Amino acid sequence: MSGNSLSSSLRRYPARVLLVSSEGENVKSLLLSVPGLPEVVPGQFVMAWLPGHEEIPVSPSLQEGEILRLTIAAVGPTSRAFHKLGCGGRVLVRGPYGRGFVLHGLKRPLLMAGGYGIAPLAYAARRLLRNNSRPVIAIGGKTSRHVYLVDELVSLGSTEVYVYTEDGSAGRKGLVTSFLVEHDLSDIDGILACGPERMLYEIYKFVKRHGFAVKVQLSTERIIRCGIGVCGSCCLGSKLVCRDGPVFSLEELERTEFGRWSRDFSGRIVPVDH
Repeated sequence: MSGNSLSSSLRRYPARVLLVSSEGENVKSLLLSVPGLPEVVPGQFVMAWLPGHEEIPVSPSLQEGEILRLTIAAVGPTSRAFHKLGCGGRVLVRGPYGRGFVLHGLKRPLLMAGGYGIAPLAYAARRLLRNNSRPVIAIGGKTSRHVYLVDELVSLGSTEVYVYTEDGSAGRKGLVTSFLVEHDLSDIDGILACGPERMLYEIYKFVKRHGFAVKVQLSTERIIRCGIGVCGSCCLGSKLVCRDGPVFSLEELERTEFGRWSRDFSGRIVPVDH
């Protein structure tokens, strides 16, 4: 990367909070005005910085012109600080980074989300509808408080939305991966998924086991610090999630530790919970 392209990729864009909305248990959406930010492909991410705190990677749930929406789960001190912002609050955003979902040519894709993994898929659904696709959306969570953006997706029309909760408090009782065995997939021409790695791995195994001949794109998660492929903290096999992903094909995930182990914030190897 040349000096000019590096400095360009690290440019921070001032952003102003226009609206804050609660989406459910520990999840809020911040609607931002970010003039000058380049177009974000659904599934790509930006690095959001609240001065005095760390930067965090966030995959937007919407972008329209200079309007960017970040749907953030409160999982640590920095994300909790973002939750405290109100209208008029200021943050800095750089990016976009990584590789997003390939949407071109998809006519009847299945979008599968676990928890707040719905964020980039909600954005993808809007783009797909604009391209005259008819996406099917399956959303899963622990309880009714852990499924997000459902009403918004239903209101888009021209989509089928299915909800799964582990306790049966909303939609069908069970895991979102149950959709794969409960529904006819003969007209599905692609799968896009984002959520916990154990969920993604179940999709991976199902497709491999059944020889499901469609393009599968899985959005993975690792600890991302720099966002530009320099620090190496987000390694996945020989790949870097921030540069080569976060969206990968099944073939790219073969011969990696995907579904078996990852690294925590300290770099220690931890098993993926099944």
